[in-house]
Amino acid sequence: MTGPGGRFDVEPGEKPSDVLAMLLGDVVTAARATDAGELRIAFGSGSELSVGVDVDFESWAVAGPGGLLIVCLAGGELAVWGEAGRARD
Repeated sequence: MTGPGGRFDVEPGEKPSDVLAMLLGDVVTAARATDAGELRIAFGSGSELSVGVDVDFESWAVAGPGGLLIVCLAGGELAVWGEAGRARD
């Protein structure tokens, strides 16, 4: 994550990071998944969150209106359900 305080690396696990709390209440201004499966989210405060790909596990999932569900599968392949999935066919 890159924010007003600089760059922070956040690892998954049992201990939540206070760094991510800075995003609570912030407005998402843009979000995209790269062809390699990385998720990039930009916020109104100027903060940016990047979620990389894991070769062994699902890295992230995003749910939205119309039953939209996008999941980054192990290795970076994206699985898409809902309205966005129909639009890609």
